[in-house]
Amino acid sequence: MAQINFSSGEIKKERLAVSGKISLIISLTVILIVIATYLVLAILNKSEIAKKEKLENLYSETKFGFENNPQYVEMVNFQNKLKILSQIAGDHFYWNNFLSEISQYILPEVYLKEISAGSGKVSMKGLATNFEAITKQLQLLQSYSGVESVELIRAAENTGQTEGGITFEIDVIPAKSTLVNKNENKI
Repeated sequence: MAQINFSSGEIKKERLAVSGKISLIISLTVILIVIATYLVLAILNKSEIAKKEKLENLYSETKFGFENNPQYVEMVNFQNKLKILSQIAGDHFYWNNFLSEISQYILPEVYLKEISAGSGKVSMKGLATNFEAITKQLQLLQSYSGVESVELIRAAENTGQTEGGITFEIDVIPAKSTLVNKNENKI
């Protein structure tokens, strides 16, 4: 059989002549680079762990030192008091809303001497010209949409020498909508 060469004589395959020794040297070099990288990373990791432990020890020492310091204890107590005050301030009645709105519902014949709040109700003590004025006042307060309920606690003739009329005490339970801060959403 005759051999037929279909490729032209111009194209020659060039083979890279790599001997076994050169490939062994290249393999060892790659392995050494990998080992060196691993060792560098291990050393860096140990130094970072040592730094972290040193910082944690320093933090625990300073924390322990602060806890025994009377100024630190005083600051913590003050900070706790501030937290409690901020909670109280967040839950308080918005008096400016309630008083400005309810003042429109107070009759001229009724004079309020004292207003106090507690347990979700507002107590009003005052002096009225007569029992009819107290009755009208109760009806007027009950008609106000910012009030859930109104209760007359007591009413009696004033026996004081300087003031005449009827002393009274009224408990008012404000509606929740009245006690919201209407300035919260304003910028």
